[in-house]
Amino acid sequence: MTTKLRSGQTLETAYKFLEIANRHVEIKPLLVEFLAEFKALTGCSAIGIRLLDEERSIPYSVYEGFSRDFVELESPLVIGTDRCMCINVIAGTTDPSKPFYTEIGSFFMNRTSNFLATVSEDEKGQTRNACNAHGYESVALIPIRSGDSVLGLIHVADRHENMVPPVLVAELEKIGLVLGNAIQRVRLTQSLRDSEQRFRALFDNTGDAIILWEMPGSGYEARVIEANQVACDRYGYAHEEMLHLTARDLNTPESYAQTNVSSEAFQRTGQLTVQIVHRTKSGQPIPSEVSAHRFELNGKTVILSVIRDIRKRLEQEAEIRSLAAFPLSNPSPVLRVSMEGSVLFANPAASPLLREWHIDTGGVLPPPWPEQAGRAWKTGEEFEAELEIPGATYALTLFPDTANGFLNLYGLDITRRKSAERGLKESRDRLEKLNNSLPDAIVVVRRPGKRIEYVNRRMVELYGYTPEECLGRTPGFLFPDRASYLAQSRRLSEAISSGKAAEGLRTEAFQRRKSGELFPCELIQTFQPHPDGSMSTITIVRDITEQRKSQEEIEVYQHRLEDMVAARTEALGSEIIQRQKAESELRLLFDREQTLSSALRQQIEERSLYTRALVHELKTPLTPLLTASDYLEASLTDETARSFAHNIKVGARNMEKRINELLDLARGEVGTLRLSYRSFDLAALLEKIAEYVRPEAIHRGIQLELDVPPAPVVISADPDRLRQVVTNLVSNSFKFSRKGGHVKISLRQDPDGAVTSVADNGTGIATADLPYIFEPYHRGQNTDKKRLGGLGLGLALSKMFVELHGGQIWLKSAHGKGSTFSFKVPYSKS
Repeated sequence: MTTKLRSGQTLETAYKFLEIANRHVEIKPLLVEFLAEFKALTGCSAIGIRLLDEERSIPYSVYEGFSRDFVELESPLVIGTDRCMCINVIAGTTDPSKPFYTEIGSFFMNRTSNFLATVSEDEKGQTRNACNAHGYESVALIPIRSGDSVLGLIHVADRHENMVPPVLVAELEKIGLVLGNAIQRVRLTQSLRDSEQRFRALFDNTGDAIILWEMPGSGYEARVIEANQVACDRYGYAHEEMLHLTARDLNTPESYAQTNVSSEAFQRTGQLTVQIVHRTKSGQPIPSEVSAHRFELNGKTVILSVIRDIRKRLEQEAEIRSLAAFPLSNPSPVLRVSMEGSVLFANPAASPLLREWHIDTGGVLPPPWPEQAGRAWKTGEEFEAELEIPGATYALTLFPDTANGFLNLYGLDITRRKSAERGLKESRDRLEKLNNSLPDAIVVVRRPGKRIEYVNRRMVELYGYTPEECLGRTPGFLFPDRASYLAQSRRLSEAISSGKAAEGLRTEAFQRRKSGELFPCELIQTFQPHPDGSMSTITIVRDITEQRKSQEEIEVYQHRLEDMVAARTEALGSEIIQRQKAESELRLLFDREQTLSSALRQQIEERSLYTRALVHELKTPLTPLLTASDYLEASLTDETARSFAHNIKVGARNMEKRINELLDLARGEVGTLRLSYRSFDLAALLEKIAEYVRPEAIHRGIQLELDVPPAPVVISADPDRLRQVVTNLVSNSFKFSRKGGHVKISLRQDPDGAVTSVADNGTGIATADLPYIFEPYHRGQNTDKKRLGGLGLGLALSKMFVELHGGQIWLKSAHGKGSTFSFKVPYSKS
């Protein structure tokens, strides 16, 4: 009784699914209703129907109970690429010897966790085990079959055990067969409906009128049984009115008679092409070319007429004939040709063609023109060709003039057009070369078909695919998986629908090479609309592998730099604290220096005042002493008295010189000593100094030598101070030279100044005294201070005077070998 009850329930269920299958003519509603019945039949929490698509994927067409993440994870699975139980069922690669497969090819399992616990990790890795990973213990995968083909599968799952017993699986297999046949029927119905829609679109949108006639029986006229919209518009009838018309209604009386004359040939061959005159509802004549074809339709003989409006063509032919009536004045070549190809007439503009063909009037045209002339004469059809001769290109049209018994050959100079076409081709070739020389791959996809219509050669290097392997395919094979391809397609669709197509789209994504290797790239996509409403997506694929590596290196360097900056900031903080401390100490030192400087300035000022007062006090008694000694020396007659007077004068002069030296030194130390610049000949000044000191040299028994250039050496300086410098140096050389010694005054010209030297072969200067020789009051450690006299200010003053001129003074000396003092002053005031 239980078996009979179950059998009755099975028949009732089968009948219900058959009723659903026969009720629907569209896939989606069919699957939705089947899904609801599956849910009620199985009692499982998750049901899905997956259909195989063109990409060999098995996305969920309808589902209930599965999470969105689960569906998005499972839908992109591809046969031949992925491995799982779903793929095995769809591909028909199940093994009936295993307990979880059936003879028909279904998969079912009621304790997935227990089963997976009994297999090795390697065996687990061979399939994805996604159902168990999402908590489903009971799983059944039923193939949807139609004949020998598997169209998809029914996916049943539940988190409880024992929800898909073998009896339920067997029943689902029968229902899967019903569903497969229903899907196939609906697809065929849709295909037929689509075919009819395409035919109707073609039927209604062709440029010619199309009329379907019912073949009349004996004594009856042909009657319209279908007409396209062009025919209705051309003749001025509504579609319902057209369906009641006869051949007599659409033809003028003359044309109707002509169709009757032609009916014998049509009855014999079933085909006919004829030029007749139709008439509209209002009676307006329309010259037409009718091509008729007889065939069987639903057991009835019908005639299909394609009717072309030839009014414009007749006007053009009339214009050509009119032009041919005046061939001599026609600027284009016009030739009259017999049906055998002989030239009967040629106008002057045809001379280039005759020269190219090496014929004259009466000659025969070269092949293939004779053959084409005969064919055009028989068929009444025109023949067109292009002829390229040196310097020009002609478009030639051979037109039969049956009324006059010859053919006209018309030529049109298309040199400029051909030149433009060549330029366009060259431009396209250059663009192609440019595309192929780019470092990036270019892929052009035409929407809405989403088929690749162009790739450049860089595609081979970047992806490993040849252009032939890419053209005509959807771009999904270039992406790592279907999900990433669909995500990119959605982004493109959103950019187009939101009106941002003009801005283009930039995306960073991974692409898959032919070898399976993934690589990062930047996709730069722009859009190009076409007049037919379609749109091309131009994708520039830029490999950014090296850029990513560089970016990673930059980030590593950035982190290192940040660490260095942090360390440096900490060091700078410490350094700032130290500098602030140092600045505080420097400020204390500065304040102390300011105090000392102020005190020093006060001391210098006091010293200056003291020096001036001292010089004044010393020079005041010298003035009457010098005056009195000059007077006594000049007025006394007694030699002894005169000698005393002379000594007094010499002593007073030396005292005055020492006082002046002290005054100059004081002025130099406080910065009040000034120079009086003027231009003069330094060589002449040295000559005067030599003449002035020569008597003393003779007196001392010293040989004095002067070596100056013969030409003047003009400089801008204070001659009195330079005289004082040279005189001091010569005086020192005399002091330190013995009798019979040699003193030389010399002058040379350097690029940056004049160099004056005073050299002697005297006692020289000790090495210990050299660092202090130009210091005030220094007279040497081993010199005879009493014999030599003086305050030791001469060299200090000389150094001061030279440096005030912007010059330098230096010394070369060795003890016992003499000394050479030299100084250089610039040629002009600096």
